[in-house]
Amino acid sequence: MNNVWGIIGGGFGLYGYLPALSKSSNPVILIHNKNLKFLNSRTELNQYMRFVKGVESYEEMLNTANSLVITTPPQVQEFYINKIEFNQCRYINLILEKPLASNPIIGNCVLKKSIQMAACVRIGYSFNDTVWAQKLRISKEFICAVSVKISWLFYAYHFKNNKDSWKAHHDLGGGVLRFYGIQLLAFLCTINKVTVNESRIFCDETDRPYRWEARLNIFNGPLLDIEIDCKHTTEIFEVKYLNQIFQRKSPFSEEVFEDGDDLRVPLIRKLINSTRHANDEYYDYYFEINNLWSAVELATTWIRLN
Repeated sequence: MNNVWGIIGGGFGLYGYLPALSKSSNPVILIHNKNLKFLNSRTELNQYMRFVKGVESYEEMLNTANSLVITTPPQVQEFYINKIEFNQCRYINLILEKPLASNPIIGNCVLKKSIQMAACVRIGYSFNDTVWAQKLRISKEFICAVSVKISWLFYAYHFKNNKDSWKAHHDLGGGVLRFYGIQLLAFLCTINKVTVNESRIFCDETDRPYRWEARLNIFNGPLLDIEIDCKHTTEIFEVKYLNQIFQRKSPFSEEVFEDGDDLRVPLIRKLINSTRHANDEYYDYYFEINNLWSAVELATTWIRLN
């Protein structure tokens, strides 16, 4: 049987997952016809067109592909999981993007349904395979530190360009915690159990959450102070512990370009390759992330700045 992947969604699905899938196997990759114009406009993606086959609708894609990637806003991802369940489709691989859903409760439902409809489910928590994440996981100094400060400051596209994006709205699965902070929560869950001491989210005058401050504790590890500000004119990703300071412009600054691809393509390839591994450890890990996400939200105090 041909390895037939479908990509539901545009944007990151096309410049992230399309190159990664093309390099990880010899697939047929189904793309909605409406996205072919975008592919043709990106010269760095032309090299992957030989793998692409256009389809008239996502309904056709759901029924034709034997593996599927969904890279849509959370509520749209929820819609397609429910649609797949209703259609009783089943896939070899199902890869979902973060955040898994618009809130952690629905996230658990999406995860449970997904596990029933595919032989293998993976979620794109891309921080986990970055150079800095791999270094910290094996660092005795990091684990043995009394306290750690993680700061991630940047100017999100929707704020910088004054765009009304779902990524700015908490109830749609966006905002500083649900869209950005979930990446750090996922990374911390690869180390050990995490508990929540306190959490605060700051909103701007239009109620868009842009800053998250939290104090978390890693079991048998350090006390963590986290600061994420996605409406900041400085761009910096920094981890401080003991006398160590890891500092880069972004969490992806150490990743290596391949053939003009997005920096995250090698990380997605690792995610795709992980489908060869046993599922149980991954599924336990994904539920652990949802549980921590839920605990953080329950502990969060909201602050509106005028």
